[in-house]
Amino acid sequence: MTKTFNSKSYQGKNRIYSAIPRSPRISRLWVWDEAKREYTAPANGNLYYAARYEASPFGVRKRVYESFPTLEEARTWQSSIPESKPSLVAEDVPGGPLFSEVVAEWKRRRYPQLAYGTQIQYEKMLRNHFGGLMELPIHDITPKLVDGWLDERKAASQASIGRAASRYSFDHELTLLALILRYYVNYHDDANYQFPIKKRHREAIHLNRRALPVSKDLSEDEFMKFRQALLARKDGNVLGALATVQYYQALRISEGAGLYWEDLILDWANPQNSRLKIVRSVCFPHKGGQKAFVKGGFKNAKANGGMKEQPMFPETFEAIKSLWREGANGLIFQMDGEPIPYKTIQWNFDRSFKAAGLPYRGTHVMRHGGCRRVFNHVGEIPIAQQLLGNSDLKTTLVYAKRHASALTKVAHDYWAKKPTLLATACKPASES
Repeated sequence: MTKTFNSKSYQGKNRIYSAIPRSPRISRLWVWDEAKREYTAPANGNLYYAARYEASPFGVRKRVYESFPTLEEARTWQSSIPESKPSLVAEDVPGGPLFSEVVAEWKRRRYPQLAYGTQIQYEKMLRNHFGGLMELPIHDITPKLVDGWLDERKAASQASIGRAASRYSFDHELTLLALILRYYVNYHDDANYQFPIKKRHREAIHLNRRALPVSKDLSEDEFMKFRQALLARKDGNVLGALATVQYYQALRISEGAGLYWEDLILDWANPQNSRLKIVRSVCFPHKGGQKAFVKGGFKNAKANGGMKEQPMFPETFEAIKSLWREGANGLIFQMDGEPIPYKTIQWNFDRSFKAAGLPYRGTHVMRHGGCRRVFNHVGEIPIAQQLLGNSDLKTTLVYAKRHASALTKVAHDYWAKKPTLLATACKPASES
């Protein structure tokens, strides 16, 4: 924990781990007591949480955890097994380590660099599609086995009904498998290992279904129809303002929902000078019973120096103004003092799109539509990239799309600029 930890102030988490000076990988555990409104010792009396490394039979270092009532016991347990240099490849095991052990090490090294939402998606894929691979030695994952693994995925999907039948590709699952196996190749000197994923696997991931076209070109007129339907719903004033800010500033829903009044620069006399800063975001847990909470930082924060600052568009200013109250502070978009749950936002957005007769759903379409609105107005990719806060120009190109009528407008403008010359050159012979 940071030096500013205060046991009497809620930090957005039910469990807090406070670092112990001069005790690496040992933390003091605090549990939030709602009745006392403060962090207290856990009910079982184990105040200290320690971690140490233990080697598997294949030589993989695995971090394990244990809790203890005293700091001395935690230190004794931690030092009882000396840490050894990790080595996945055991000379006496021709098949190499288990795939599950490779996954565990990959997660330990890679997960801290990934966004929370990406970690959740990877965990879901590993749980649903990789169970049959986990206990196999890494060398047993051959091109032929990958063929069979893909065939099983496709057969199960073809036999399913309802929502699962809507998928048409296993591209994400194959990409994750390749990611883990590439990690093994890059981090471990195993001359006998051959990377098993071939070109044919990339060609075989598609099912015999066509992807349903999903429109992301939410125009400003369509957004206004959607917002009108949203305003008519319960808590429509808050949700409508959130949607407006997300659309016109082209934000992720986690960024818009995580805005604080302290993140805004509101110039009431000259509203065109008003600005907003993105320095935090809402984390939407995917597990039932867990509440959304605000955390510092946002996706791609490192590439933006920890902050995105944007000038407010007029519609954003008016939406913020509609919620402003004298002395307002803290979270702007909230329900009962808590961040709005993602399911509440998505449910209301989807039904408002349907009520407005629009072919859209979800929340991310706001970011697509907002970016396209700005890009079609200025026509400059760097401006769109600055708006989105992308570090990679290729990502910006996914959002910055021209409207279907853009080329027609260019042609009309061309005719409008040179009417005389063209009219003379194309005049019918009867009029000469």
